[in-house]
Amino acid sequence: MTAHWRGGAAGAGVTGAIGVALLVLLLVACSLLDPQPEILDGLSIGAGAGCGACDTPDTSAGCGACESIAVLARRHVDETWPGHPGIGTMSFHREGWYPGENGEKILHTRSGSLVVAVVTFVDGTRHAVPVYCGVGGCR
Repeated sequence: MTAHWRGGAAGAGVTGAIGVALLVLLLVACSLLDPQPEILDGLSIGAGAGCGACDTPDTSAGCGACESIAVLARRHVDETWPGHPGIGTMSFHREGWYPGENGEKILHTRSGSLVVAVVTFVDGTRHAVPVYCGVGGCR
C-alpha cells in the first residue's frame, strides 16, 4: 500500500497563511518606503495646493471666492513674528498626514479646507502658517 499526499485542507491552510504573510510584508514595505511628512510649526506640509493658493482669489467652480490666501498668510506671519526678516518666498500646500505614536497615519478631517503657507524669510528661516477656508470665507 502506497500513501499518496493530496494536500487537502492542510495544504490550503499553509498556502493561505503564506499568502497573508506576503501581503503583510508588502504593506509593511510600502509603509517603510512612504516618507515621513515634514512637520513645520506643528503643521504637516502636504502636496502643493492649487485651488485658491495664489496671490489672487480663485473664483472658479468649487474653489469659492476667498480673500487672497497670500494676503492672509502674510498677515498671520506679521502677527506671529513681528519684526521678522523680509519674506523671500512663499509656497502653498495641502495639509498632510501626521505620524501617530506607533507610526500610523493620522488625517485631520474638518469642514472647509486648510492651506498651509510655507514662508521662507530672506535669512533662510522657514515657518508654516495655516489659512482656513470654509463657509464663512478664509481666515
